[in-house]
Amino acid sequence: MSGLRQLNLKGPLVLVFRSHDSVPDSVTSPTLRGLAQEWVAINSTAEYHRQVAQMGISGCTRPGDVLDLIDRSTSEVANELLYNLVVHDSYLSSRMVLQALLPRVLNIACGRVVYSGTLDDHIQSLISDVWEAIATYPEHCTRYVALNLTRRRGFVKESDDRCIPVAEVYDLVDPIPAADDAWLELNLILEAGLSDGAVSADDVDLLLEVYIQGWSASEAAERRDVSAAVIRKRCERTRTRLAKSAAALA
Repeated sequence: MSGLRQLNLKGPLVLVFRSHDSVPDSVTSPTLRGLAQEWVAINSTAEYHRQVAQMGISGCTRPGDVLDLIDRSTSEVANELLYNLVVHDSYLSSRMVLQALLPRVLNIACGRVVYSGTLDDHIQSLISDVWEAIATYPEHCTRYVALNLTRRRGFVKESDDRCIPVAEVYDLVDPIPAADDAWLELNLILEAGLSDGAVSADDVDLLLEVYIQGWSASEAAERRDVSAAVIRKRCERTRTRLAKSAAALA
């Protein structure tokens, strides 16, 4: 049985972790249920409403509003919001970042990986790693914040059984620190792909949604009013085009 089936979550992961006023009955994992209960409490606390208001994020009066804004924004705007939160250095801002990343963390936890102990133990370990990454995030790393936060401790998902596996491309972008030649080479490939028109900004947005924000092909398809098959095809096409851009750099 797959990890997601073991958890018995109902509905898209993004929506499960965007329930700001009540805990979905389908959240039975002790770790995830504890986080969900905490999130509901945070959203009903006047002091946290005040802190959100002080952040001056347009249209946001409580923490849940900030996450909803991140989800409906372009990848560039979502990244900027996450960066501003992660360097804000407060419990609330860090907790909002963690909540924003939970769909991706859960996809990683339930992927084809080997772990010891129970699935809930594994999820708890990954969440602890993300929390530490948030607390120690270097301010100079302004790009691909979600990716960096879920890659720093080495738990990158190397394959994805729900969509074409292009994670090996986007899990090697803007490293912390960029000391390895491989990181630099991948960054050059992505920049080349955008510069020569091989891939579009929309293609990049799609890949970031699927492989960084944790959206499934079906979820990304629903957002764009197309089929999941179309999303998988776009991912495959983008990967092929990036490979050609890489060959041109050789």
